[in-house]
Amino acid sequence: MSYQGSGRTRELKASVFLLTAALAIVLCLGGCGRRDAASGSAAAPGGKAAAGKSGKSDRRAFDVRTSAVQTRRVTYQVQAVGSLIEENRFEIPARVAGVADHVQFAEGDYVTTGQELCRIDYDRNAMQVKQAESNVAEKNAAYQRALASVADVERETSTALTTARVNVELAQSEYKRRIDRGANAFTSPEERDQFEAKFRQAQTAYRDAVNGASTQVQLALAQSREAQAALETARAELALVKDTFERCIVKAPIAGVVQQRSVVEGQYMKQGDAVALMVQSDPLRLRFTVPESRASRLSKDMKVSFKVPAFPNRSFSGNVYDIGAFADNVTREVICWAHVGNTEAQLKPGYFAHVEIRVDSRDEAMVVPLAAILPTELGMTAYVIEDGIAVRRAVKTGLQVTGDAIEILSGLKPGEQLVVEGMNALQNGVPVKVLPPLGHQEIKIANRRHETTTASADTSSTMNMSSTAAVGG
Repeated sequence: MSYQGSGRTRELKASVFLLTAALAIVLCLGGCGRRDAASGSAAAPGGKAAAGKSGKSDRRAFDVRTSAVQTRRVTYQVQAVGSLIEENRFEIPARVAGVADHVQFAEGDYVTTGQELCRIDYDRNAMQVKQAESNVAEKNAAYQRALASVADVERETSTALTTARVNVELAQSEYKRRIDRGANAFTSPEERDQFEAKFRQAQTAYRDAVNGASTQVQLALAQSREAQAALETARAELALVKDTFERCIVKAPIAGVVQQRSVVEGQYMKQGDAVALMVQSDPLRLRFTVPESRASRLSKDMKVSFKVPAFPNRSFSGNVYDIGAFADNVTREVICWAHVGNTEAQLKPGYFAHVEIRVDSRDEAMVVPLAAILPTELGMTAYVIEDGIAVRRAVKTGLQVTGDAIEILSGLKPGEQLVVEGMNALQNGVPVKVLPPLGHQEIKIANRRHETTTASADTSSTMNMSSTAAVGG
């Protein structure tokens, strides 16, 4: 029992010793910290005084280059992308059935309106035309003979009628003379009856002549009408055969380029089979889309200029003829159309086009280098120099000018010294050292160093992607 008690006593003394040592170390460290703080407080007034003596000469001055903010004439342009589309596309069918021959075209050929492309069953249809023409000539001759017969009958019946009428008049005159004689004149009843009978016979003969003449004329007219109907039928058959003959000759309905040939010599074609696919490439149609915010600035007959990858160094032009009546529900863009002349046949349907449309101009626009504008969390900013100090300005940008410049709508004033190189290291209020200006080629190289910075533009700058402005003189 005594051994265990002595052991506990030793352990308790050891714990008290360790605790005392730890407390001493903590107190020692605390005392050292207070002495350091006191010494630092004592030295601080002296340091501040030293700094006050040196002033801002001890602050680092950042090297920059500047350029005066200038105003110049700017032409506003709406930019878009589009594609060329043919004015018309025709699939030419075979309009008759038969064997194709005289195939006189191939893919890529330029053909004019009405140019013959091939023939289908031409010889047989030509023979049918000749037969129909011969039949028409025969029926026409028969009709002419019928007309002549009508004239002969009318002439003959006219003579017979004249003779019968004269006989009636003579018989009537003789009979009347016998009747009108006086009482002293000797006329037997038998004689009067005889002349009366002659008169009656003459009247009957005249009526028979009239009826006979009418019958003969009607018969001749009926024969002429029958011949005329036969002639008209023959002429209708000729017209039908000629139409078939004309349709057996396949012609180009418009001027254009043959895109595809679907017939070969000797091929049997059914009515409706495709003979060729034609494309009218002059003029072409340019289809492009613009944002709804830019569509209101376009109008009909406005000139359009565009470039295609096939001719990167050449600019083509056209005229707007339609601006869409509505914007797409998804893209919020309006479809526009322009007519493009293609007399040299250099442009082809399906070409991609970079489109530019000049919509307005401004004489006194502030234009600065694009690299001088910095996108930040506060928006687009730029630095100007005031009394050797860099002053940060929030700016509102307009359209990007052709090349490496941008229009400034607000935030800067003409004539201010704008930092165009070295602005990435600046902060508001830091001193700067203005270096001499670079040459033109050196400025372009310096601006290219900031391309990655200017690429992350804010919303107002992003809107300028669909529009640019060209600097005028």
